[in-house]
Amino acid sequence: MEAGFTITKQGWHLLAKLLAGDKLEISKIMVGSGKVPEGVNPGEITELVRPVALATSTVPQVEDKQVSFIVEYRNDLNGGLAEGFWLNEFGVYANDPDEGEVLLYYATMGDYPQYVAAYNGQAVDVRRYPVVIALSECYNVELKPPAGAWVTFEELAETLKLRGYHSNLNLLINGDFRKPVNRNGKREYTGVGATIDGWKNFRTNVVKLEDNKLYLYPATNNTGLIMQVIDTPSLLYNKDLTFSILVNVPENCQGRISADNTAVSMQEYTSFSTPGLQLISLSFNSGDWFNSVRIEVIAGHLEAIAAKLELGSVQTLAHKDENGNWVLNDPPNYDLQYALCSQCSPITGKFVGSQHSNPNLLDNAYWADKDYIINQRGQDEYAGQGFTIDRWANNNDNAFLSLQQDGGILFYTQNGTTAPTPIFFTALEHGPKTGETITFSALCKTNSNMFLLALQENIYKTVRILPSSDYCLVYLTMQLTGSLQWVGFRDTGSSGGNDGLYIKAAKLELGPVQTLAHKDENGNWILNDPPPNKALELAKCQRYQIELKKSNSDSNIGFGIANTTRNVTAFIPLPVSLRNKPIIANQKKVMCMGIFSTGHILQAPVNVSVYSYTSSGIHVNCELMSNDYNFIQGNSYQVYLQLQQSQFLIDANL
Repeated sequence: MEAGFTITKQGWHLLAKLLAGDKLEISKIMVGSGKVPEGVNPGEITELVRPVALATSTVPQVEDKQVSFIVEYRNDLNGGLAEGFWLNEFGVYANDPDEGEVLLYYATMGDYPQYVAAYNGQAVDVRRYPVVIALSECYNVELKPPAGAWVTFEELAETLKLRGYHSNLNLLINGDFRKPVNRNGKREYTGVGATIDGWKNFRTNVVKLEDNKLYLYPATNNTGLIMQVIDTPSLLYNKDLTFSILVNVPENCQGRISADNTAVSMQEYTSFSTPGLQLISLSFNSGDWFNSVRIEVIAGHLEAIAAKLELGSVQTLAHKDENGNWVLNDPPNYDLQYALCSQCSPITGKFVGSQHSNPNLLDNAYWADKDYIINQRGQDEYAGQGFTIDRWANNNDNAFLSLQQDGGILFYTQNGTTAPTPIFFTALEHGPKTGETITFSALCKTNSNMFLLALQENIYKTVRILPSSDYCLVYLTMQLTGSLQWVGFRDTGSSGGNDGLYIKAAKLELGPVQTLAHKDENGNWILNDPPPNKALELAKCQRYQIELKKSNSDSNIGFGIANTTRNVTAFIPLPVSLRNKPIIANQKKVMCMGIFSTGHILQAPVNVSVYSYTSSGIHVNCELMSNDYNFIQGNSYQVYLQLQQSQFLIDANL
């Protein structure tokens, strides 16, 4: 079944009543997963086929003969979506003075439903659809939804300064070059490959982002060309289409726009060379050959402001105001464009799914806020080889790690880089496997040229972290040729504290695109995910190590029986199951205590070692550290942490 929309039979009856002076009152918007049965006219439908959830909308625009707004469904609405579903239909309901609430407008995605993921408390899945309801000029139109949700026509007209224009849906993504989505993070792109999201350099030309425009310069001895490939051209076969751009043409500039399919040597184009701000438009029939649109400069340079591909033979990208100046019809919507762009790789442009943020395969990798760092060893500074914060370690005696009070961690090297090269890393117990594509990314900054993002599988692979005064995103993508063993950060020289690497967060994820962070409209990198659930993150880390802490009084941690006068075997219960048999990494002020029938109380320091473990705890041997004490064989004893300066760290790290 083809996708489409319709005003229902009930809706037409309601609209007809407006002639009698009744008013239009939109009551609710619903989304659903149903499909119209074969042979059923969608206009006869009175309810969604399979309703799922209430949706919302933008403020409607009431202009002369039409009502227009954007239907929006977010999976965090109304407490959050418990189970994902295929969004295949939505409906706009209105109040009929005689019939009550009726289905006014019905839309179906046909054979192209969109999957909406369950809400996980973090990433939000958003779907938006434009709605236009045409009305007779004789109708008395007034919208009465909940208070504060809408504006009056007069308020809207004063805000928009528009009269009687209609804007079609833009079939391109990221077509507003004033503040484009730019996840690759550069202000200048040279050579063949990715530029801003959705647009590629087709030749070795230069693309720059300046002055709220996209500047296109030709390559040496060649033309400059950027293009957007249409991923699903079959949906547009044999359609009347219009491609248009709003562009400033400097003196001596020659350019053109085109609809193309190089593979079959088909092209429609229109050229331009007249200086000034102007709208360039190309209308064509797609036939079965169309698969891309292109903006090309042959001489000089051009300054593109916006681009649009739409159904029909008339452009609705821009209009002229009362002074004869070109004005874009569509208000900018950076969040919507980012949501659309996030479904595709910023490098290849290929579809990667609608999940805005993939799961992080790393433990304890959010460091932007010190309070959320799992740090059972309890130090703010870690010097030399060994474990640092949970699940992360230094491999070199000259490596240092420092937790910053205002968020982030600092990794640096002192006294030179003796072998092995200093690396701050995390080992992977169950990492991605051979053949899988992974992306490792980090949000970081450094003043030096010495730091690398690094990982190890069958081969050792790195990417340099360039010096920057601001936090930048660095990532590495590859298809694995072996199991991934570790990921981390490498210092190739003696950096010192001031020239160290500051890191806010790291992420390892499946797929060819990073979802750790994005740039906001001001060009600042923003983490996609909120701080993790600290309790859950601690539980994941405790699989590898557990620190038993003292309370306000001496803390009992286990119970046992004296096997000899020198040893007590005891069981210490644990909050989670360890991955393997542990060792006791740090112990201080660990005691055994027994109360004898004579009233005598034995309190003696012991050294604890593990001899076996279960899913619920560890079996330990407690050996007296002084010959001044003796146990009574067969008696029961408590194992406890003395209040002052006690430590007890159970270590099952990789």
